[in-house]
Amino acid sequence: MPFCAATTNHCCIGIKQNYKPCCRYSDSENFFPISQYSFQDYKNTEFFVNLKQELSQAWPAGCVRCQDEERHGLVSLRQRYNDRMSGELDKLEFLELSISNHCNLTCKMCDNFSSSKWQHVLDSNNELLKYDFGKEVKPSSKFWIEHVFQNLNLDHLHTVKYLGGEPFITPELDKLIDFFIEKGIIEKINFRCNTNCTFYPKKLIDKLLKFKSVRIDLSIDGINELCNFIRTGEQWSTVSKVVGQWVDLRSKNQKVTLILHHTSQALNIHQFDLIKKFAKDKDIQFSYSILNHPNYLNFTVLPKNYVTKLTTSQALVDEKLISILNKVSYSDSNHKKFISYVDDTDKVLNTDFKSTIPLFYDCLDLT
Repeated sequence: MPFCAATTNHCCIGIKQNYKPCCRYSDSENFFPISQYSFQDYKNTEFFVNLKQELSQAWPAGCVRCQDEERHGLVSLRQRYNDRMSGELDKLEFLELSISNHCNLTCKMCDNFSSSKWQHVLDSNNELLKYDFGKEVKPSSKFWIEHVFQNLNLDHLHTVKYLGGEPFITPELDKLIDFFIEKGIIEKINFRCNTNCTFYPKKLIDKLLKFKSVRIDLSIDGINELCNFIRTGEQWSTVSKVVGQWVDLRSKNQKVTLILHHTSQALNIHQFDLIKKFAKDKDIQFSYSILNHPNYLNFTVLPKNYVTKLTTSQALVDEKLISILNKVSYSDSNHKKFISYVDDTDKVLNTDFKSTIPLFYDCLDLT
């Protein structure tokens, strides 16, 4: 197993203000609060030491997303980490923060861990708890900047990635930027952030432009009605307008980079090329990942006749994605759970799978 710089030059602090190997690492058993562990203490734990050792021999169970991406020939987060960091021990270069899960959407592939809006839905719709939702997540009621950074040496820090929820509706982001300004280090930091494109942070722009560089990942998983269906609570008209505002900002500021990031899944495979074209037309870099979890929304639920119809009708022409689809093993159990999930969420979220993706609906096994 190749080296991963996340184990040397990277610090990830999750929504519950706990240390994690990275934002993608899936592990519900090991929990290291920043209130009880310094960063160095965390790196000396048996868990972290064993993780580094395991990475030198095989893929750890928590690294399944990067493993899948590399297996499909895609560039994984591990590989991107390695490109951006020196690999020198004990030099914190990349900081990843998820301070709040405050969000205004209930995206079909998301959950109550990453979206507070989903928690509101679950509070009055307990029947959905049979799907892959967890316990209610309650981020710290206060964001103590000093607490988060008290045990971190920022001398070598060059990249900060801020995640949500939806970052641009969280007040914590403003406080974070002010901290870097007060420390006098903002001009050496490359700032990265994702957004669902429902809100353009006009009041934050002048502060954002104080960073050395600003990269905004625009999360687009559907166009027109599919956008409204997958990212419930979002309207494509708003998304399109906000994307235009970011494009306008980039045209005036060379330090701004835009990436359209797309998560390919069962619900949007038919729009892959359309979304890719949207990015090209806007002169935005295009990046995508393949959804792994939940398994009732990934490619294993796709009937072969649906995939055939997409490729023969030229609705899907991307050769790499077609190659990936052809290697996926269909799962009847995942397919049935998919049907149940879209039916239940349609009722709760007032969406309509049948009218939104009729070709897919006609290929479902409803027996």
